[in-house]
Amino acid sequence: MNTTIPKVLRDILLRRKSKVIIDKNGNICDDFKNNIIKRINEIAILKNCCEIENVDENSVTINVKSTSLKFVNGELENYVNEIENFKSEYDIICTIIKEETQNIQDRMALAISFNENIHDFGYSMDEKLFRVVSTFDKEEIKQCYNDIIPCLQELVGANVVYKPLYPNFPDQVIEMKNIQLYLNAILHYWTDGKYIPYTEVTERDKKPMKIQYKNITVGEEKDIHELMYNLMNAAEAISETDAKDLSTYFTNYKDFIKNIPENITNKENLAITANLIITHCDETPMDLLINKFSTVTDVLRLAAAMSGESPALTKVKFKSFSNKERRILMQLLNNCGNRLEDLFRHKGKWERVCERIHPGKFKNMYPDLVDDLLGVYKYKKNKNNFKKEIENYKIILEVYKENPLSSIDKAYTAINNLIKIRPKIPETIFKMLSDNKIILEDKKKLESIDITTIKERIEQLDVKLVEVSNDIKEFKQTHQRYATKVEETLNKKEFDNTLKLLSQRPGIFSRRLDELLSKVNDDNKVLKYFEEIASKVSVKVLLSLKGYFQNRSEELKVRVFLIKGEASKLYSKTKVKSALNISLCEKICTICDQALINHFKDKSKLNKVYLNEKLKKYIIPLDIRSASSALETYSKGSRFDLSYKKLTDEEQKILIKDLENELFKNENLLKDKSEQLDQLQNQLKQLENKSNNEKNSEEEKNKQEKEKSEINKAIENINENIKILNIKTTSLKSEIKFAKSCEDKKNTNKVRLFIWWTNTKDQRIDIDLSVMIYNEDFQSLGHVSYTALTNDTFKIVHSGDIVDGGDINGPGASEFIDFDPEQITKNGGRYIACSVISFCGITFKNLDNIKFGWMEREDLKSNELFEPKTVRQRLDLNVDSTSTTPVVFDCKTKEIVWIDTTLTSKNAAVNIENSKKPMNALLYYYMNPLKDNMYDLLSLHIRARGGTLVDSEDELSEGDIAFVPYLPYKCKEGIKYICPTDLDVILSEYMTSSCN
Repeated sequence: MNTTIPKVLRDILLRRKSKVIIDKNGNICDDFKNNIIKRINEIAILKNCCEIENVDENSVTINVKSTSLKFVNGELENYVNEIENFKSEYDIICTIIKEETQNIQDRMALAISFNENIHDFGYSMDEKLFRVVSTFDKEEIKQCYNDIIPCLQELVGANVVYKPLYPNFPDQVIEMKNIQLYLNAILHYWTDGKYIPYTEVTERDKKPMKIQYKNITVGEEKDIHELMYNLMNAAEAISETDAKDLSTYFTNYKDFIKNIPENITNKENLAITANLIITHCDETPMDLLINKFSTVTDVLRLAAAMSGESPALTKVKFKSFSNKERRILMQLLNNCGNRLEDLFRHKGKWERVCERIHPGKFKNMYPDLVDDLLGVYKYKKNKNNFKKEIENYKIILEVYKENPLSSIDKAYTAINNLIKIRPKIPETIFKMLSDNKIILEDKKKLESIDITTIKERIEQLDVKLVEVSNDIKEFKQTHQRYATKVEETLNKKEFDNTLKLLSQRPGIFSRRLDELLSKVNDDNKVLKYFEEIASKVSVKVLLSLKGYFQNRSEELKVRVFLIKGEASKLYSKTKVKSALNISLCEKICTICDQALINHFKDKSKLNKVYLNEKLKKYIIPLDIRSASSALETYSKGSRFDLSYKKLTDEEQKILIKDLENELFKNENLLKDKSEQLDQLQNQLKQLENKSNNEKNSEEEKNKQEKEKSEINKAIENINENIKILNIKTTSLKSEIKFAKSCEDKKNTNKVRLFIWWTNTKDQRIDIDLSVMIYNEDFQSLGHVSYTALTNDTFKIVHSGDIVDGGDINGPGASEFIDFDPEQITKNGGRYIACSVISFCGITFKNLDNIKFGWMEREDLKSNELFEPKTVRQRLDLNVDSTSTTPVVFDCKTKEIVWIDTTLTSKNAAVNIENSKKPMNALLYYYMNPLKDNMYDLLSLHIRARGGTLVDSEDELSEGDIAFVPYLPYKCKEGIKYICPTDLDVILSEYMTSSCN
């Protein structure tokens, strides 16, 4: 393992990329080759007549006197007559090959055993990693185990205990009468979860399981830096998990400054990155930061990030900034252009920021900036002071005229208010009032008030009030907001002016394109303006626009809107827009495509590219800010196969052949080990017979005891190897049997949903797992939840409702739901919408422990309730809501639709039955996404960057790229594979412009 890179960073790479950084550059095949060469070079007659042609873990091909000999598992594969010409050399070579093959296979036994441990969690070392780990000794394997296994356990959720209410689930729930289920539930609720019905746990059947393993491969230090660079450079606002990983990187890698992108496209990511730079640098590198901030809103986001709040600027509470932080913020603000427009846009937040950074103290350093920050308030402040002064003068005049004792305190307060006014009131009045203040304190009455002077002052102030009102009016006219100007021209139907104004802000023009087409009665004119500014529109907006207009020619049944934030929310309207002409929509999409090509054309050139058709089902990532931490994260609305890594027929045959070859190798190795064991046991028996000879000298006896000890140790090692090989052989036979049975089987895996949680430190937590069943038209056909543990029509079963998660450091509580997609479609259903609800009203973000996931299994009634190797997905729910829908299963197409979106707002006592309206909105939004897909995006890159699109992965060679839904059974050396789960790569490399 790599010991120079901190473990927390290695864990991030393993979690996110399934890569392990290794110090050693060893390779068991190289060791095999080098050992053979060394032995050959030690023998004179072999030294100049032998050449190694090819070596792998299982075989070696050697050229002897121009004759090629292939040895498999230490034995010659095919005897050739030419061997008779070099028989003596051949005999020596056979001995060397057999001994070195045995040596290599002994070393690989440890790696095989370690790989079996990894298999328990649904992972496997790929060929490259296996060859490296095979060079490890026992201590290195142990370190590797301690580094990798705990991380994999956490990834699949196997680091906790899963104990449902009914441990013999699902049969126990199916067989139990409804009245008994009801009584158990009532007792459980009455006791706040303390009552758990006693169940004698029956032993579950053990059956072989069909598993498609996720590969772990060798990583490098540069992979970590590339990952972090991509997160900072992402075109979309990154998630909370991403931000935490970035923070870990900045904390644990001192040279982070070398990997900061020159341009950071997304402004929220800029705020997160800049805050980390400021936090972790002793001297803030202002030369690095200052040109990255172009608007005051960028700086406002930074102020939010520095305050520990979201740079999305939802609900922000700004902290009291240090002097150093104030200087940084003011310097960045001073470098921004067009300040007033953005200051108006968030004026409430800027008022709160100004309270924290005290801009007046920087008046001499940044006079124009301070003037902009104060804006109209510099006039309003004077206006308010003038009004206050007049008000207090009138109080004094009134009291002086009447002089009743009851009004003395009122006069005293008024004098105090006037004395405190800044800038000071006229000196004559100031002195007069100061003297009267002393008299009031002593005699409790007003004396020597010059009424004329005060009245004159009031008249002066009235004039000033008129002047300042005019100043405010003039300021507003000369600093009219851009948005106000646009709305005025639209309201007056001055559309030429509207188009000219909006053309100044290409992004705003694009976002309002649909509105312009509906209001301006000249589509060609609107498109002409749009075409002129399209290349200045960001990649992200162009992709959103294209996705929207691809479907704008169809009239929707419902309009669903996504409100982005820390927890994305949906709301729907039945009033829909009329459809646009299809040719108009096509023109808009063509303009978007050309603008995107212009953005991409100056990026590095592409060679051959394979683009899998299934990527048409993966949506481009445009809402990952609220994404939960998951085993694998997809873009919301994407569809992927229910059966993980479903192999093609060709891949299935290759898999069977590989497994059979591995079994053959294993059985031969097992045979060799058994023969070695017999030989050693015979040697031991002979030594024991000799030891019984009383004539042996003391020296001979000691020598014999030493030999026996060495033989016993060798026997112990061989027995350990035989044990490992027997386990591996049994496993391989099961895998081959399953693989062959799957060649003709087309059945879909069954699904087991699971949740696990605990209480918080001071509150009982009740989490509910539920599903809704829908037909083709999104009509509800039923549900399974704590109110209904079974649905007989669709054969769905719940493991029982638990209302107490138990101690925060305890084993926790679990719920499961089982269903078979075949049963859903067979009985008229199509969609299974999953829901996780915090019934007690505590948001998931504020829970310490909460996991959701699902397993895919052929048989739900055998093996353990929770089988880590069958876990397809696991999420740590951390959204700022009390209910969420992680996924929807489309049982007709045998696909999973990734949702990971809030279901309802922060309510308590929510259940899935009373959440039908938000669930329908959610289904409509994600089942018919108005978004572009990854296939189309990547096709544009191929066109723009001179790539050659090929039909098959077999046509690729070193330096080429394959875009695939998941890694193939075998990856080709030198080819870069990119999957939809590589969101950091997609967002950084394929959704950013070369023009930045």
